Amino acid sequence: MSDITITTSTVVADTNAAIDYGFAGAAITAGMPLYIDAANNNVLKPAGNLSIDEAAVVGIALHAAAIGQPIAYITAGDLTMTTSPALGVASVYVLGSGSGTGKISPTLDLDNSTGTRYGTVVGIGVTSTKLRVGLTASAVLNP
Repeated sequence: MSDITITTSTVVADTNAAIDYGFAGAAITAGMPLYIDAANNNVLKPAGNLSIDEAAVVGIALHAAAIGQPIAYITAGDLTMTTSPALGVASVYVLGSGSGTGKISPTLDLDNSTGTRYGTVVGIGVTSTKLRVGLTASAVLNP
């Protein structure tokens, strides 16, 4: 398996979503998991597996933003989006591949990596187009 591809124009927070706001410290697109860069004025950047800090996902972007622009992101609740492949019902989704940033992948992808990914859960598929966002950053590198 590999990272899912998100159709950015379909990313919409449901009515039960908890939403927070910040400022972009890098180019961001809708559907990207985000982390807070404490070393850079607490701006939001696409999350990745390059460090424990970058793997500490705080939410998923609800729209695109350029550096310095405000950004809204979901921290909990349901997120509707079209993905390829479609989300699996009751499937767990994690911070995506170690080689990129701002990606989401099925947990099976984490199981098949060695020493390149932190165990960061971003949510569970509720339907083929709905992710129930539930963030857990373990700060543990996959052995």
